[in-house]
Amino acid sequence: MDVRIYEVFFQFNQGLDQALRSLDILEELDLESPSCITKIGVNLSELRAYANNCFASKIAQKEQDEGNNFYRIRRNREKAEEGPNEIYLELKSREALRREQGLPPRARNPALDPSR
Repeated sequence: MDVRIYEVFFQFNQGLDQALRSLDILEELDLESPSCITKIGVNLSELRAYANNCFASKIAQKEQDEGNNFYRIRRNREKAEEGPNEIYLELKSREALRREQGLPPRARNPALDPSR
């Protein structure tokens, strides 16, 4: 994912932190009543929590989509690198696993049996 998204997300939160610190200074300067400053601070904090929730969920979804895309690309590459007889080796190991678990052998289709 583009690192700028994380940078802008960080800057957004830094800006809100700065706004909350500025409110503390305004409260010390007795520019407005403490209850008004508190209300503004609570509103800013609520806004930040809501915005972070929205942004973070979108970022998480994009990361998940990107991860799924790269997984598909890797699987396609791995499948392309497999030889045509790889499936028989996989079946052989699965048959051994079935025997270990005490399961009967799978049903065989004589037309598809490579041992013919």
